[in-house]
Amino acid sequence: MKKSDLDRLNPKQDDMHGFDFFNRGNLSKDVTNYNKQKNNLLFYLTFIVIAAISLLILLNSASYLKNYGDSLMALAITLIGIILFSLLIATLITFIYKKIKYSSN
Repeated sequence: MKKSDLDRLNPKQDDMHGFDFFNRGNLSKDVTNYNKQKNNLLFYLTFIVIAAISLLILLNSASYLKNYGDSLMALAITLIGIILFSLLIATLITFIYKKIKYSSN
């Protein structure tokens, strides 16, 4: 079997098994990276769902329109409140999910 130029320039090539230049070998198959992506997906999904539900509840309430009317400041404060409430609930749900998942292992 004939060695190529690269084999002659890198005599320790056999010591580098499991290493790939593009995906960094065994490091790319790290399970914690997958778990982080899954937890981030759970966080964003719950954030969007809670924000949408809160917005629908707000739009369906007739008392909001009667009390505030066309006030842009009230709308801005309400939207900021919805975002903060959604962040709080999404963080809480993600925290509970992590506690349940890791306590069962």
